[in-house]
Amino acid sequence: MNFAPGHRWGLFPGFSAGWVMSEEKFFEPLKNVVSFFKLKGSWGMMGNDNISAYQYLSMYGFTNAGYTFGKDPVFAQGVYETVTANPLVTWETAKTWNVGFSSQFLDGKFGLDFDYFQSRRSDILITRNASIPTYSGLSLPAENLGKVKNHGFEVIATYRDHAGDFDWGVTGNVTYAKNEVVYMDEATDTPAWQRQTGHPIDGGVYYQALGIYQTQEEIDATPHLAGTKVGDLIYQDTNDDGSITWDDAVRRDKSATPKWIFGLTLNGSWKGLDVNAFFQGQADAEILVQPTMNMATDFYEGRWSDSNTAEQNLAAKWPRAFMKESQVDGRNSQSSTWWLRDASFVRLKSLEVGYTFPSKWTTKLGIENLRVYANGNNLFTIDGVDIFDPEMTSGIKGYPIQRTWTFGLNVTF
Repeated sequence: MNFAPGHRWGLFPGFSAGWVMSEEKFFEPLKNVVSFFKLKGSWGMMGNDNISAYQYLSMYGFTNAGYTFGKDPVFAQGVYETVTANPLVTWETAKTWNVGFSSQFLDGKFGLDFDYFQSRRSDILITRNASIPTYSGLSLPAENLGKVKNHGFEVIATYRDHAGDFDWGVTGNVTYAKNEVVYMDEATDTPAWQRQTGHPIDGGVYYQALGIYQTQEEIDATPHLAGTKVGDLIYQDTNDDGSITWDDAVRRDKSATPKWIFGLTLNGSWKGLDVNAFFQGQADAEILVQPTMNMATDFYEGRWSDSNTAEQNLAAKWPRAFMKESQVDGRNSQSSTWWLRDASFVRLKSLEVGYTFPSKWTTKLGIENLRVYANGNNLFTIDGVDIFDPEMTSGIKGYPIQRTWTFGLNVTF
């Protein structure tokens, strides 16, 4: 059971409505241009009970600590409370609504759909971070406290036409979505520039990198991390206290989750020959690309080096060479904006070219339909990361998205 008695039932209603305006009499004068027009909207609630079970009960565990007691000493193993019970735990709730329209123009050749949506999630299970002090000794349970809102829109446009034996079509779609934390339990002394409230759920916190130290005089004149050397990164002293600490790190409004997602489909056919191409992409996203041991040579090429000229070091893409995973370096290996990369990209996701042989040829062979085709996936990508695929969340350690070619034959008897 996920919830205690009295909290196991939930009511989550929803409704939708639509109005085909193009069927009304007053719309008749517009039908030679707008052949179809529909207004639509919906509202609904959804409940989420996909949580760990029995959170309304206290959990206990055994410990190796204990005591020996009695005339014939017997060791009594210790028991401790691992999680405090929350008898009020209940459903997370999402209230979602959307409005939009569907339309067709020019006798159905051109179609345009638009939807605006908004969702507010509440009673999200989170653990208090600040309002209960650690000296309480409690292993705090998750509580229905968190609030998040999402909003955005989607546009889909399609055009189809033909000229003689040539049929062609174009379909494009664009989606914009933004999420924002409305409430979570944050410590009152959290700097304003680090608070998660008002920012995306997965927005990271990073040092603001300002450049690379070129001289010892620059180091001596600015706040810096202990042990900083020429060739190391310069970090912003956000709170102006004369030292660089994690309090200087700043939360970003961008994350690996893109705000914009788009796609484009192109297709055409002519006398048995057909072509279909699909492009996809994203924008307004960024990923942290930190170097690791055995890292890609891209991190070495163009780095700061004491063997470079002053001009080369001023234009260096990377700080001086350092070893991150051994933690020998505690300065350049920090999570900072220097290692953030724009994760926007455009990819030719698929391309297929096929040919269907004329029936006057295939019927002589007892074949109803014969088509040959060649298909390619992930053929090329335009992006600013270069080192690895921008859709790979595991970075250079992950297995890359494969480029594949497929050749086939469809035969119908």
